[in-house]
Amino acid sequence: MLNLRKPQAPPTKEQATTNMLKRMGVANPRPRDMNRNVMLSQIENFNKSDLSPLVDQQRYMVSPHRDVTNFMANSRGMGIQALRDDHPMVRPIFKDVEQRDAFHQLAKQKLNAPGFMNPTEQKTYQQLRDWSHQDNAMMDFGSVDTKRSHPVVFVQGHGSPGDKKIYSDADEATSAKSVASMLDKMGLPSVSQLRANSCFSGTETDLSNMQNVPQKFREQTIEQSAGKWSKTFAGSLEQELNQPSYKTQYLRNKSQVDKVMDRPLGKWGQVKAFFNPDNLTQERKEAIDAMGKRHNRVVGYMGPTTQGAVISKKREQFGKIGYQKHTAVVFGPKDNRSYYKHGDVSRVGPSVPGK
Repeated sequence: MLNLRKPQAPPTKEQATTNMLKRMGVANPRPRDMNRNVMLSQIENFNKSDLSPLVDQQRYMVSPHRDVTNFMANSRGMGIQALRDDHPMVRPIFKDVEQRDAFHQLAKQKLNAPGFMNPTEQKTYQQLRDWSHQDNAMMDFGSVDTKRSHPVVFVQGHGSPGDKKIYSDADEATSAKSVASMLDKMGLPSVSQLRANSCFSGTETDLSNMQNVPQKFREQTIEQSAGKWSKTFAGSLEQELNQPSYKTQYLRNKSQVDKVMDRPLGKWGQVKAFFNPDNLTQERKEAIDAMGKRHNRVVGYMGPTTQGAVISKKREQFGKIGYQKHTAVVFGPKDNRSYYKHGDVSRVGPSVPGK
């Protein structure tokens, strides 16, 4: 007898998860909206030790400056904290040989300095010394594994509210556009998240002296006072990475685009692009679009990224560097040593560019 019954469709992923949880003792599993820990707690004889260990997040730090004092200070501070928390240290990646050599010499100088150094700090400097040795140093992102996790990259420098530049301890000023170009040359993975690790990198206005800051954080309305994302270093960096001009994209992928076009950009095309970076032929634009675009999210900070009062730097008229002191804000019933934390003041850009 011919069987005309309609074959049963295979279960969806949600149905398969629901059935599995029922078999494991969860009374009313709702994979879409149940808290994962709640479901795990209902599983009979569940033991967290049976779970595979989480893969540690890959974290790196870069600096666009020749002077490495601030680069070293933050590598040291974050390294000490990582070791205390039993996590891998943040690894520096160097933009060129000169920066690597200066960093290596400074690490050796710190280790050879007279006076007491606690074991954690000594271990941190030893690791930074080894990571900056010419045989071990990372000079680009070529060896970064992007299959197991999305790497996090800290961009280091001093910042100021509403400033699209970051600064070194030696008053070197570097624009977000230059940082984006540096990261591009270093082969920044398109899946990595960047953190503009500079004071006030995510705010156009100075929030540190504003009234009712703790209340605004609790109400989650603080971003309404932070100004335009596009007017910050973090926002500008995100713009330069993900939505650059066609001229910038062409320079990033010059060899591939020229191969597709079977010719490089001519002198007249270079002149037009000089006055209007998007003034390329439609054919060349299509070849550039075929190369794909970045999707790097940049996290900025609406307050100091350190504890205590902060001196920020900003380039003023005639190339002079100006200094301004900001007072860190205490949130809630904390002692006087507790100030801004990264999580308290982090900010990401809006879904609509330019806001």
